[in-house]
Amino acid sequence: GLSGRDALAWALDGGEGYELLFTAAPDDHDYIVDLCRQEATPVHRIGVVTPEPELLCVSDADDVIRTLTGGFDHFQGAR
Repeated sequence: GLSGRDALAWALDGGEGYELLFTAAPDDHDYIVDLCRQEATPVHRIGVVTPEPELLCVSDADDVIRTLTGGFDHFQGAR
């Protein structure tokens, strides 16, 4: 069960990681995509790193936009 939590909140900040996330310089985009194709490893750009925190949102299959709050820090737990 979800321990009474909303499924999206659980997926986004439950602390379990199921994909490898990494950062790379924008200039390395083509190299990374080519390398991942050679290795048959899917790669998806999911955002950008900025110096200041930004508002994070996600849209569901019905295009309902939801503001994300919280998160998970592996050193401190849920925020």
